[in-house]
Amino acid sequence: MSSPSTAASEAPVDGLAEATSAPIASINPMAPTLRDLNPTGPKEINGARFMQLLPRDAIVPVYEAEYAPANGVELGDKDLVMGVSIDGPHRAYPLRNLRSHEMVNDELADIPILVTW
Repeated sequence: MSSPSTAASEAPVDGLAEATSAPIASINPMAPTLRDLNPTGPKEINGARFMQLLPRDAIVPVYEAEYAPANGVELGDKDLVMGVSIDGPHRAYPLRNLRSHEMVNDELADIPILVTW
């Protein structure tokens, strides 16, 4: 008799049977990469166990960020920022803003950057 956790992990997900005769690389093309990155960890990922909550491109990135001097921004003691410094110029991107946009296309020291969270 199998334990409850084993039985649950063997059950089909969303009506998809987990047993298949196809090579794992054809089911999950990332499997060889995952195996190389973590040789002692799981050897495959069952994509049927993941659920997409938002449609593709549902989170709109920031294409034209607005800036303020450091003394002109209200940040609390516990507010976190993602900082970027390139050849002298510095920018801080508050995580409270990145949580809703996740990406900021920007330029710093004449270098295009993508800040992502």
